[in-house]
Amino acid sequence: MHIYTIFRIWQDLKVSADNEIYALGRLESCVFHPDTQKIGKLSDIEMPQDAVCDEETALAPFAKIKRDLSGMEYVYSHRVQYSDLDKSRHMANLRYVNLMENVFSPEFYDQHCVKELELHYVTQSFYGDEIKMYKKSDGNSYQIAGVKADGNIAILGMMVF
Repeated sequence: MHIYTIFRIWQDLKVSADNEIYALGRLESCVFHPDTQKIGKLSDIEMPQDAVCDEETALAPFAKIKRDLSGMEYVYSHRVQYSDLDKSRHMANLRYVNLMENVFSPEFYDQHCVKELELHYVTQSFYGDEIKMYKKSDGNSYQIAGVKADGNIAILGMMVF
Protein backbone atom coordinates (compact mmCIF):
# COMPACT_ATOMS: atom_id res chain seq x y z
CA MET A 1 0.00 0.00 0.00
CA HIS A 2 1.27 3.46 -0.85
CA ILE A 3 0.09 6.65 0.79
CA TYR A 4 2.11 9.39 -0.85
CA THR A 5 3.09 11.99 1.68
CA ILE A 6 3.21 15.50 0.28
CA PHE A 7 3.13 17.30 3.63
CA ARG A 8 5.90 16.62 6.12
CA ILE A 9 5.72 17.82 9.70
CA TRP A 10 9.00 17.86 11.60
CA GLN A 11 9.48 18.32 15.32
CA ASP A 12 12.65 18.20 17.36
CA LEU A 13 12.21 16.72 20.83
CA LYS A 14 14.31 17.31 23.94
CA VAL A 15 13.70 15.69 27.32
CA SER A 16 15.51 17.52 30.11
CA ALA A 17 15.32 18.40 33.79
CA ASP A 18 17.50 20.67 35.92
CA ASN A 19 19.63 21.59 32.86
CA GLU A 20 20.46 17.93 32.20
CA ILE A 21 19.47 16.48 28.80
CA TYR A 22 18.14 12.92 28.97
CA ALA A 23 17.03 12.41 25.37
CA LEU A 24 17.00 14.10 21.98
CA GLY A 25 14.88 13.07 19.03
CA ARG A 26 13.24 14.02 15.78
CA LEU A 27 9.68 13.24 14.78
CA GLU A 28 8.34 13.37 11.23
CA SER A 29 4.73 12.57 10.58
CA CYS A 30 1.62 13.37 8.63
CA VAL A 31 -0.85 11.40 6.57
CA PHE A 32 -1.93 12.73 3.19
CA HIS A 33 -4.88 10.97 1.56
CA PRO A 34 -4.36 10.83 -2.22
CA ASP A 35 -8.09 10.48 -3.01
CA THR A 36 -9.34 13.47 -1.01
CA GLN A 37 -6.11 15.50 -1.38
CA LYS A 38 -6.28 16.41 2.31
CA ILE A 39 -4.26 15.86 5.45
CA GLY A 40 -6.00 13.51 7.82
CA LYS A 41 -5.77 10.94 10.54
CA LEU A 42 -4.75 7.44 9.54
CA SER A 43 -7.96 6.20 11.19
CA ASP A 44 -10.01 8.39 8.79
CA ILE A 45 -8.73 6.55 5.71
CA GLU A 46 -10.61 3.42 4.67
CA MET A 47 -8.11 0.63 4.05
CA PRO A 48 -8.40 -3.12 3.57
CA GLN A 49 -8.16 -5.14 6.80
CA ASP A 50 -5.03 -6.92 5.52
CA ALA A 51 -3.14 -3.78 4.45
CA VAL A 52 0.57 -3.81 5.28
CA CYS A 53 2.59 -0.65 5.85
CA ASP A 54 6.12 -2.01 6.06
CA GLU A 55 7.54 -0.56 2.84
CA GLU A 56 10.28 2.00 3.23
CA THR A 57 9.61 5.29 1.49
CA ALA A 58 12.48 7.42 0.25
CA LEU A 59 11.89 10.97 1.48
CA ALA A 60 13.96 13.97 0.53
CA PRO A 61 16.18 15.29 3.31
CA PHE A 62 14.85 18.11 5.45
CA ALA A 63 15.34 21.63 4.13
CA LYS A 64 17.81 23.83 5.95
CA ILE A 65 15.43 26.64 6.89
CA LYS A 66 17.40 29.48 8.43
CA ARG A 67 16.11 31.42 11.42
CA ASP A 68 16.57 34.63 9.48
CA LEU A 69 13.43 36.76 9.35
CA SER A 70 14.98 39.65 7.39
CA GLY A 71 13.02 40.63 4.31
CA MET A 72 9.93 38.72 5.41
CA GLU A 73 6.53 40.32 4.84
CA TYR A 74 4.07 40.46 7.76
CA VAL A 75 0.77 38.83 6.71
CA TYR A 76 -1.53 38.46 9.75
CA SER A 77 -1.76 37.66 13.47
CA HIS A 78 -3.49 34.71 15.11
CA ARG A 79 -4.39 34.48 18.79
CA VAL A 80 -4.37 30.84 19.99
CA GLN A 81 -7.93 29.84 20.89
CA TYR A 82 -9.32 26.86 22.80
CA SER A 83 -10.13 25.05 19.52
CA ASP A 84 -6.42 25.27 18.56
CA LEU A 85 -5.34 23.22 21.60
CA ASP A 86 -4.65 19.51 21.85
CA LYS A 87 -5.13 17.37 24.97
CA SER A 88 -1.83 18.65 26.40
CA ARG A 89 -3.24 22.18 26.20
CA HIS A 90 -0.68 23.47 23.73
CA MET A 91 -1.38 24.32 20.12
CA ALA A 92 -2.06 21.20 18.06
CA ASN A 93 0.46 20.45 15.32
CA LEU A 94 -2.10 20.52 12.52
CA ARG A 95 -3.18 24.05 13.47
CA TYR A 96 0.31 25.30 12.56
CA VAL A 97 -0.21 23.88 9.06
CA ASN A 98 -3.44 25.90 8.88
CA LEU A 99 -1.55 29.04 9.92
CA MET A 100 0.93 28.46 7.11
CA GLU A 101 -1.82 27.85 4.56
CA ASN A 102 -3.58 31.06 5.61
CA VAL A 103 -0.68 33.35 4.61
CA PHE A 104 -2.08 33.04 1.07
CA SER A 105 -5.45 34.15 -0.29
CA PRO A 106 -8.02 31.91 -1.99
CA GLU A 107 -7.14 33.69 -5.24
CA PHE A 108 -3.49 32.68 -4.82
CA TYR A 109 -4.55 29.03 -4.42
CA ASP A 110 -6.73 29.35 -7.55
CA GLN A 111 -3.49 29.91 -9.47
CA HIS A 112 -1.05 27.74 -7.46
CA CYS A 113 -1.04 24.14 -6.23
CA VAL A 114 0.92 23.12 -3.13
CA LYS A 115 3.57 20.57 -4.08
CA GLU A 116 5.41 20.42 -0.78
CA LEU A 117 5.05 21.74 2.73
CA GLU A 118 7.72 21.40 5.38
CA LEU A 119 7.26 22.61 8.93
CA HIS A 120 9.83 22.94 11.70
CA TYR A 121 8.48 23.41 15.22
CA VAL A 122 10.66 25.71 17.29
CA THR A 123 8.67 26.83 20.35
CA GLN A 124 5.34 25.61 21.76
CA SER A 125 2.33 27.94 21.77
CA PHE A 126 -0.40 28.05 24.39
CA TYR A 127 -3.89 29.50 24.85
CA GLY A 128 -3.87 33.27 24.42
CA ASP A 129 -0.48 33.46 22.68
CA GLU A 130 -0.36 35.76 19.67
CA ILE A 131 1.46 34.38 16.63
CA LYS A 132 2.42 36.81 13.85
CA MET A 133 2.73 35.13 10.46
CA TYR A 134 5.34 36.20 7.89
CA LYS A 135 6.28 35.05 4.39
CA LYS A 136 9.09 35.56 1.90
CA SER A 137 9.10 34.47 -1.75
CA ASP A 138 12.00 32.58 -3.27
CA GLY A 139 10.78 31.85 -6.80
CA ASN A 140 8.36 28.92 -6.65
CA SER A 141 8.76 28.49 -2.89
CA TYR A 142 7.95 30.58 0.16
CA GLN A 143 9.66 30.66 3.53
CA ILE A 144 7.07 31.10 6.28
CA ALA A 145 7.56 32.00 9.93
CA GLY A 146 5.28 32.24 12.93
CA VAL A 147 6.65 34.55 15.62
CA LYS A 148 5.22 34.92 19.13
CA ALA A 149 4.69 38.34 20.74
CA ASP A 150 7.83 37.88 22.86
CA GLY A 151 9.90 37.58 19.66
CA ASN A 152 10.45 33.82 19.92
CA ILE A 153 9.93 31.88 16.70
CA ALA A 154 7.14 29.31 17.05
CA ILE A 155 7.47 27.74 13.58
CA LEU A 156 9.54 27.94 10.45
CA GLY A 157 8.35 26.43 7.23
CA MET A 158 8.65 26.18 3.51
CA MET A 159 5.87 25.80 0.95
CA VAL A 160 6.69 24.87 -2.65
CA PHE A 161 4.20 25.56 -5.44
